[in-house]
Amino acid sequence: KQKIQTSSFLDGKYPEIISNLTRPENVSMMNPFKQTSLPDFGPSFFIMMTILYVAKTGIWQGGAGFMTSAKTPHEARMGNILSSWRWLMITLGTVAFAVAAYVLIWNPIYSDIQNQIVTTTSFINDPYIQSQMLVPIAMRELLPAGLLGLFAIFMIGSSVSTDDSAYHSWGSIFLQDVIMPFRKKSFSTKEHLTYLRWSIVLIGIISFIFSSLWTMKDFINMWFEITAAIYIGGASCAIIGGLYWKKGTTSGAWAGLITGSSISVGSIILKQIYPNLCFPGTEITINGIHMAVFAVFISYLVYIITSLLTCKKSFDMDRLLNRGKYKKETIEENTSHENTTYRLLKILGITDEFSFSDKIIYLTMIMWTVGWSLTFIIGTIYNLSVKQLTSEEWKFWWFIMLSIQAIVSLGTAIWFTIGGATDTKFLFKKLAITTVDNSDDGSVFKTINDE
Repeated sequence: KQKIQTSSFLDGKYPEIISNLTRPENVSMMNPFKQTSLPDFGPSFFIMMTILYVAKTGIWQGGAGFMTSAKTPHEARMGNILSSWRWLMITLGTVAFAVAAYVLIWNPIYSDIQNQIVTTTSFINDPYIQSQMLVPIAMRELLPAGLLGLFAIFMIGSSVSTDDSAYHSWGSIFLQDVIMPFRKKSFSTKEHLTYLRWSIVLIGIISFIFSSLWTMKDFINMWFEITAAIYIGGASCAIIGGLYWKKGTTSGAWAGLITGSSISVGSIILKQIYPNLCFPGTEITINGIHMAVFAVFISYLVYIITSLLTCKKSFDMDRLLNRGKYKKETIEENTSHENTTYRLLKILGITDEFSFSDKIIYLTMIMWTVGWSLTFIIGTIYNLSVKQLTSEEWKFWWFIMLSIQAIVSLGTAIWFTIGGATDTKFLFKKLAITTVDNSDDGSVFKTINDE
């Protein structure tokens, strides 16, 4: 079904991953309007990713430690805004590596390097492991010795810093939210730290055993989404429903959580047994993103139905959100300065807690997002109704877009390096004078006024 492109090193003997990299006929790597023959990464991919992005916002348990350790709720909010700038650098790097590897594979002027890549990749039998290892193998041939070593150090450091955060988050969530609510007596400080450490070790052991036995049967990004859905698939309906719907119940939350998690785990096992399972009557392979979106939708449906069946009285949302008669007036309000500009900023979410620099960062991110969104909308309308751009014109567009992102990413890297060093210094000074309340172990107890 695929038309193999000609290259100096393709003599009919090449790893399966090289064959998988070939494009179907009439599919362009530059023109997004010529990708209808790519079922895994066509328009539906971006629609589903948007759905999952909304579902996982503020929910991903791997970042729990970051989301709960800010100085104030406002600082936590600004941390999320800064994280958006950080992702510009991450996505630019992944795109650059992928493009470099692809050019190295297909451009005939690199035939000597291509033969080395093919020889190395040929020793890997599993096509999914080939897929995972293609870019690292290409990078080994592309980067000089010193830079390759620095890159390896960077990747190992990134892996360690990611894993330790994830282990701490998952281990502490397991202890705080699964074990402690069922205990009638609180841990002592020493017991609490001991069990927290053992909980983190347990997560590491499970991860090691799982990764040693499990075989990848999908694209890495698809795998990320379906494994994330084990928690997000059910937690999203419980959190969003609990915060925005007065009919939501505890039974509905448990039903949605169990449903979403069960579907996700079942989908992972099904994919392992039947890696090429297709939608009925089609040749479209079911991937991890399809399964994740299905888990999210079904968990929401179960949450809504169960809540409607078990809700005896609508919840007072004003009480939950401290508004209306429950609003806590901690600072005397002054409405005299509420001019048009102030009210507009308030609509955008900018409150009195924002410093001048916070406003600049926040508004810049809004303009950045709105600007690229409008570019996408206008470009789509133009290409569909006025003129279909050629691949060469699209190539120029991607050059401009990635150049802008590269310049912004470089500025962000300098900004984060200076700001991060300053904030780290402040953190250690603050820790030196902070008094720790050992009685605050994260437990939540009902009071007399609780219903």
